[in-house]
Amino acid sequence: AKAHNNAVVGFVTTADGRVRDVRLVRSSGSAELDKFAVALVKGVAPYPPIPPETGLKTWSFTVQIGPFL
Repeated sequence: AKAHNNAVVGFVTTADGRVRDVRLVRSSGSAELDKFAVALVKGVAPYPPIPPETGLKTWSFTVQIGPFL
């Protein structure tokens, strides 16, 4: 199926830059784009470490991935 929206992916990074809890929050309408978006978030890990001065052990993100602005 053709994508009608960007895929929205949620995930959590840990203090050392690892990624966990990757999930599809909203489908693009295309199973192929949805799978790609989840794989992309997992594939670019590790992320930069969380700066210690933030006092955070994890950081949650929700991002749009796809061709739509």
